[in-house]
Amino acid sequence: MPNLSDHLHPDLAARALGADRPARSGGELIVLWIRGAMRAQSNPALEAAIELSTALDVPLLCYQALDDRHPYASDRMWRFVLDGARELARGLEARGVRYAFHLVRPGHRVPALRDLAARSAAVVCDVHPVEPVRGWTDALAAQVDAPIVEVDASCVVPLTETRKPYERAFAFKNATKKARKRWLGWEPEERAAPARYGGALPFEPLDLEGDLDAAIAECEVEHGIGPIAHTRGGSSEGYARWDAFVERGLARYARTRNDALRDGVSRMSAYLHFGMVSALRIAAEAERFGGAGAEKYLDELLVWREVAWHFCHHRRDIDTVASLPEWAQETLAEHADDERPRLLSWDALAHAASGDALWDAAQTSLLRQGELHNNLRMTWGKALLEWTRGPEECLARLLDLNHRYALDGRDPSSYGGILWCLGQFDKPFPPEGAIRGTVRERTTRVHASRLDVGRYAARVERPASGEALRVAVVGAGLVGVAAARALDDAGHDVCVFTDGIAAPDAGTIEFDAWDPRFLRFVEAWETEGLASRGGVDGRWTADAAALVERCARGLTVRSEAALESIHASGAASTLHFAGGRTGGSFDAVLVALPPERASALLDEDAPTYDAVTGVGHAWSEAVEPGWLAGRALAGHVLRASLHRSARVPLG
Repeated sequence: MPNLSDHLHPDLAARALGADRPARSGGELIVLWIRGAMRAQSNPALEAAIELSTALDVPLLCYQALDDRHPYASDRMWRFVLDGARELARGLEARGVRYAFHLVRPGHRVPALRDLAARSAAVVCDVHPVEPVRGWTDALAAQVDAPIVEVDASCVVPLTETRKPYERAFAFKNATKKARKRWLGWEPEERAAPARYGGALPFEPLDLEGDLDAAIAECEVEHGIGPIAHTRGGSSEGYARWDAFVERGLARYARTRNDALRDGVSRMSAYLHFGMVSALRIAAEAERFGGAGAEKYLDELLVWREVAWHFCHHRRDIDTVASLPEWAQETLAEHADDERPRLLSWDALAHAASGDALWDAAQTSLLRQGELHNNLRMTWGKALLEWTRGPEECLARLLDLNHRYALDGRDPSSYGGILWCLGQFDKPFPPEGAIRGTVRERTTRVHASRLDVGRYAARVERPASGEALRVAVVGAGLVGVAAARALDDAGHDVCVFTDGIAAPDAGTIEFDAWDPRFLRFVEAWETEGLASRGGVDGRWTADAAALVERCARGLTVRSEAALESIHASGAASTLHFAGGRTGGSFDAVLVALPPERASALLDEDAPTYDAVTGVGHAWSEAVEPGWLAGRALAGHVLRASLHRSARVPLG
């Protein structure tokens, strides 16, 4: 029986891993498992799947999933992917290819991919050599007999062209010179439509033309990290941004790319990460454009981006300090016990509260805009060596912050940039310094001397929706401050009304913390001495009033007379207090009070967040459910603000 590679065009076979096995006998279909190649054109993985489907005379099904148990699942990532999936579905349908999207959430948790793969002749997917995708691939291979063929749809020089990881960009550039000449300008030939898979599916596909906001609300993701208005998912959005850059920025890229205050970069990384645009097409167009700007852009795209991809492909330890060059490991270890000026908790770092103006502005860009200028990312990353307990904690913090907030997080290119901060793809820079050893120094003080930090901060501090909403939160307990904190982080104008209760009664409370979305906050509170593990059955303990006071720090909190009613009219809601006082007009009101109290305040016809603005209610007496309920309540407003926003660019 011939191997799968025998059925592929030589160029596609040259980009394929795992094609040296025959198809599974009796397979009913070919499954194209889409992970990071969300496009209907210029997609080697798609063309390989079509070619195998045709050659083996079995139908093709394109399958994609989002599982809300993903460690960095958020409204931000889910909305970007679902917008892209909506466009991908239309593009595949136009080519006659069936596509089914599985949104894994409560009530929809079934092993759909495993069941489909078990019935398949082969599973084709795009290579994505980072976790958790790499682990998912390994798990599927252990569960089914069907061969899994991974096709490089992300790099110009295929991952199959190298046999080892390169620790210096110039060495990778020299080693791949011939391959780069061969592949630059190559595009996969678009195949004719295969037979469509018409069998039953082991899951209910998401209606991508339906209400995506409602679907996201059903998922157990981090709702407090909201979507980004100026960066919408989809191939057309990505290529529109690329075309604008070619027209206005590519010629001057070499001169302007390092200035975070100029629109000198392409901002294509999120679209490249999810494969909504093709690096093959972009590289070919940049080469045709020519000139110094295009030459430098191609160096970044084909050398610095791809050395990171090839490095991650050949290493399984990229989340650890062990992936660094030996010299970097040694020098960082020698200085691991050096005294740090101060240690900062995850909470302080995540919420841009380091006290360093430049660093906080950079983190605010991640927190609110979902992106960080690459030149500034290098300074942002190196600063954490001084604020963490050692290189291991530093790397873990950098990966968490980048993966959690950046749309281009969890990408080999992200790993390349973050590991560079600790010496990867670099050389020693003597003399030794405290903490960093001989790792290249790059301080926020020096960077701030060449950047107007105030202007940069003003640029990134505005909400991702482009417009700050006025939001009232009624109730200053844990639910209320969790909601208010998320909205304040997003840049909205938030006012918390106590409704007569500023915080829970003082005293020690015990609570569970199992959900990762909540646990990371609890661990940050532990670092600050606000919570400790040691209650009954290993539960957490904290002083309730102190905890709420800490979470409300920096928020505007108002104590008014008794609140009597909330009236919503059109796009505005008004709070009415005893004595005829009003609390002002708000774009949205969140009621974080017990149900019986909330029902007494709300009009029967009060709008909810099906509209752009309105009134929402959430409550839970339990600590973990209460915190998550508050974040979910904020998520309704953040999603609504996406529709209200004007489509303004970051700049």
